Amino acid sequence: MSYDAILARSPSIIYQPGGVAGDLVVTSWAQVQKFISARDGAVIVYVDDSFVSPALVPGATGITACDGRVELRPYNTDSLIFTILQVEAGATLEDLYAVSEMELRCNPTTATPSLAWTIGPNGGFLFLTGAILSNAATATTPAIVVPVGKGLELQLSEFAQIVLNAPSVPLINVVAGSSGLGVLCFDASSPIDNAFAAGGGGVSLVYDLSSATQFAAPFAPPTLPGITGGYIQTNLGFNPQLITSIIYQPGGTSSGDIVATWPEVQMLLRAYTAIQPGANGKFILYVDDSMTSPALVPGTTGVTNGLGRLEIRPAVEDPIRYTVLQIEPGATIANLYAVSGIDLRSNAQTATPSLSWTLAPNGGFLYVLGGAVLSNATTATTPAIVVPAGKTVFLQMEDGSTIVPNAPAVSLVSVSTAVTSNLTIVGYNAGAIPNGYASGPGNVTLLYDNVTAFFFPIPGTPPTLLPGLTGTYTTTDIDFSSGSFTLTGNVNGPTGANRFLALVHNVNDADFAVTEVEGWTWIEMGGLTANRTVTLPAAPVAGEVVVVTDGTASLESFNILIDGNGTNVQGAPIYTMTGAQNGARGSVALVFDGLDWFIFSSYTPGITGQTFVGPGSFTLKSTSQDMVVFVDTSGGAVNLTLPAPLSATSTVQRITFRDLSGTFGTNALTLTPPGAILINGANTPLPINASYPHIVAETNGMNYFV
Repeated sequence: MSYDAILARSPSIIYQPGGVAGDLVVTSWAQVQKFISARDGAVIVYVDDSFVSPALVPGATGITACDGRVELRPYNTDSLIFTILQVEAGATLEDLYAVSEMELRCNPTTATPSLAWTIGPNGGFLFLTGAILSNAATATTPAIVVPVGKGLELQLSEFAQIVLNAPSVPLINVVAGSSGLGVLCFDASSPIDNAFAAGGGGVSLVYDLSSATQFAAPFAPPTLPGITGGYIQTNLGFNPQLITSIIYQPGGTSSGDIVATWPEVQMLLRAYTAIQPGANGKFILYVDDSMTSPALVPGTTGVTNGLGRLEIRPAVEDPIRYTVLQIEPGATIANLYAVSGIDLRSNAQTATPSLSWTLAPNGGFLYVLGGAVLSNATTATTPAIVVPAGKTVFLQMEDGSTIVPNAPAVSLVSVSTAVTSNLTIVGYNAGAIPNGYASGPGNVTLLYDNVTAFFFPIPGTPPTLLPGLTGTYTTTDIDFSSGSFTLTGNVNGPTGANRFLALVHNVNDADFAVTEVEGWTWIEMGGLTANRTVTLPAAPVAGEVVVVTDGTASLESFNILIDGNGTNVQGAPIYTMTGAQNGARGSVALVFDGLDWFIFSSYTPGITGQTFVGPGSFTLKSTSQDMVVFVDTSGGAVNLTLPAPLSATSTVQRITFRDLSGTFGTNALTLTPPGAILINGANTPLPINASYPHIVAETNGMNYFV
């Protein structure tokens, strides 16, 4: 096999200046460059300086394109002496990926940097594992220049060091207007010399306790008198390899798992993703706006890439107010996976969107959960989300999550291109979705269940997108809520029951007698003004199935009685469907086994809703479901008596109260306990007198906790 053929197949090469070329050994850097180019940078370069030390990257070789993949390692590791690769003046290693267990020494004497990163749009990242990054004693200019609009992050681990052999020359020039320099030190990184960086940009140094013990003055970070753009030092007190979440607390102090600046959030997100193979952004960000509200994502921080796995949650759930994370003009959170229980607010004012999805070829997907709010700020002038040509953005909104237009004239989403830009929103148990939430010449699809429809601007009528939307607007009531669904046996029903001889009977405020004696029968009861009875057939065939469903939430006020007509239903002559037991819009599926009827499937919607307008005193209806209660006190105060907890069934229930008109601060909502039941340990009414609060009352089957 020829020498060139061996090189073409090998994932590594040995650079041995002064040695003898052969096999994988090359003696000139030009041969190293040729090999790297042939393998598109997927190369490990082993450096052997046993003949000539330091091994040189001659200035005449110019730029070595490492393609973001090249790693440098020593050919032999010595317990006392580091292998040295020295980059001479005029030479540049471009887009180097990692250096391990050796010294990479830079000897620049001109404006040409020794190291540069050009591939990534936001800058570069270099791993140093047990390595030394240094300048030569003869260096006269910085080895690295962080340019305008770019950033650089160095990750040091396992006793890696930054050493100035020319102490008066900074290793790194952080230019004013750059995105800054981030240095992360983990696993007892060794001393980092003072003044290793200078310039008008900013530097963030993040380190764990083991690294702090290795500083020249233990626990005292290196000084950077030449940095004028800000120098932030963060003692994590832990190794981020062991964490999967952090708390963002602007106005606080960075310490432990708390960070006070968004660049630190970005740095730790990237560091964790890089350290943990396969993590791919799988990270939870908790937001604490108790010191600065709203917590901001500054526009100068550019793009924060969540890689399709980042989740954002509140650090503390407050019953009165939402935590707010506001994305300022110029900033983008890309490829966000989920937001839960927080107000994610866009303040977009330029063509730069606040949220975007770039990883998947067809667009993006965002879960909006746990009562979260997607909103824009009152100062927003452009859409938060822009769906580009040929893409679809899918928003799945659940559990009371809402869209709030604080700038009503500005749509939250722009479907930017006719025919090929698409927005799909699916609402399961969702809260308010306003008019005008999308605009543009593209297409919008809204799928919603009955709970979501209840909270439309006009209940039951999908929000309008005119005149902002000029494309196609498709709305579909899927009439399904994410509740508890219990199924026993064959999904087609019991044996012999998959014969449809009769289908749906819609019964409006009347009793109904089933005449079919085999197959499936579906009875939808609706509009009840009193308790109504469904009478089962007198001589059914084994395997017959009858489904009874509450089509209009009548179980909130009345019961549906299912009469066995001489046979038992679930062990009794009559089975009673109630709101407390089955939930509004609940269903039961009954099968006849040859002797009696029993329930083989039941469906209880996960959430229901009620609305009250003041002034007045009212009592909430009892139900086993969670509820969202909208209260309008613009005309006067409202007193609501809570329903008695369903202690007999040990039902855990959550009731969420929303200020429909923002007037609780003027005309209070008062929650009154039923009978001897306690609210927060007291049998006394609880006034709510803050506007637009987020109030949740939970019961353990005995008392309420708000």
